[in-house]
Amino acid sequence: MDDKQVDGYITKQIKKRQITLYDIIGGKYIDPTPDAIEPPPGQRARWNRFSCEPLGLRLCELLTPKGFDPDDPYRELVVPLKDLVRYWWDNCVEQGLVLEDIFEDILELHKDSMLPPEEPKERADISDAFDDVLEAM
Repeated sequence: MDDKQVDGYITKQIKKRQITLYDIIGGKYIDPTPDAIEPPPGQRARWNRFSCEPLGLRLCELLTPKGFDPDDPYRELVVPLKDLVRYWWDNCVEQGLVLEDIFEDILELHKDSMLPPEEPKERADISDAFDDVLEAM
């Protein structure tokens, strides 16, 4: 999938499931119109459209084609992970800042190989000094 298709799929799912920002950031129950005065909040409240609590899993739930299991680490996504990462990189990331971190991590990994080789240190010859100590006794 290209970026346009990924964006289109996410937008389509948001509209299809009638997801609001309050579904993303809210708990089990949400108030779809928190600024409204009438009716009282208890009457406006509804179930969150997402079944999982952690915010990070909510987009994953949106991208899962079949029943969502938050405990399944190998869940199948409609958008291939490779395409999702590319979409994220092209549209959501301040690339200059991330590149600095990437380069620092790569340099950290290879810093030992860039150090000059250690020269063997000469051992001090202390036999003469030891002999002098023995003679002084």
